[in-house]
Amino acid sequence: FGGTWIDPSNVALSSSIDTSGTSAGQFEYLYVVSNGVCPFDTASVQVIVDGSCDYLVGMEELQTYIRVYPNPTNGNFEVTISKQLNSGDISVEDLNGKIIRRISTVSEVANLIDISDVMNGVYIIRIKVDSGEYITRIVKN
Repeated sequence: FGGTWIDPSNVALSSSIDTSGTSAGQFEYLYVVSNGVCPFDTASVQVIVDGSCDYLVGMEELQTYIRVYPNPTNGNFEVTISKQLNSGDISVEDLNGKIIRRISTVSEVANLIDISDVMNGVYIIRIKVDSGEYITRIVKN
């Protein structure tokens, strides 16, 4: 219904993503919505931030162990996962989130993926390994 998120300081957010702080603690956000006919409805969401957790460390580390190339591609590309990571699965999704390719058992070396039969455009590559999930984009020409 196009509701509004309100941060712990009682300030309306411009989107559902709040990147304003990294302080540890418990924070209460409100989501306020109305359909114009019924009264406003409010939901309270409590967010607990663990101050000892550096959420960016895993992403930076994954980036050094995973390679997707060539990008852009004409249809065939490789995903290389370093042997330091426990292998997981790879999915190729369109921008609507529809999975168009999936490899469930990933090799520690090169994984050849063929998307030559799909339309040109931008696709999301989602790589899941034991230590996290790496997401990148690939352009098919």
